[in-house]
Amino acid sequence: MDCSFLVRRMRRVKAVLECEYSEQVADAVARSLQPDNADEGGTFVRTFRRGMDLVTEIESSSLAKLLSLLDDVLRCLSICDPLIALTDEPSPSS
Repeated sequence: MDCSFLVRRMRRVKAVLECEYSEQVADAVARSLQPDNADEGGTFVRTFRRGMDLVTEIESSSLAKLLSLLDDVLRCLSICDPLIALTDEPSPSS
């Protein structure tokens, strides 16, 4: 009896999310997401500011893990957006 095994080489998947804000806002959001930066268990996540862009890089050996992390980042950004809008409003006159 001849048995053969299929060996599947694990591939890496990568996503890069770029959002344009003012430099001040991009810096503040990047700093708030930095605690989530990680490089462990086959998964790499890094958020940083590049000029006026907020950049999040995610790399993983698992597509499901990558999508889950991307969803987490997008949820964080959806919470930030209303707060950013508040800072864009003119302050009331005294």
